[in-house]
Amino acid sequence: MGLRNLLHRLSVPIEELDEQRLRDFCAGRADAVPIGAVVPRTLVTVVGEVTSVRLVPRAGTAWLEATISDGRDRMVAM
Repeated sequence: MGLRNLLHRLSVPIEELDEQRLRDFCAGRADAVPIGAVVPRTLVTVVGEVTSVRLVPRAGTAWLEATISDGRDRMVAM
């Protein structure tokens, strides 16, 4: 079984392995809602990886947007 896992890890792109690790980590958090199940404009706790952050200029003040991924879905938090 160990040899099979090693061959799998050597043949699969690193991005896929990273996404699988992220999915496994996020699925193990019972206190968090999967991003795909989030209802817009509700207060929830999500777990994931921040994949990008950007500062959006708004009238008089800047707005911070962060894109979060749980390995399956993505969302933008403001």
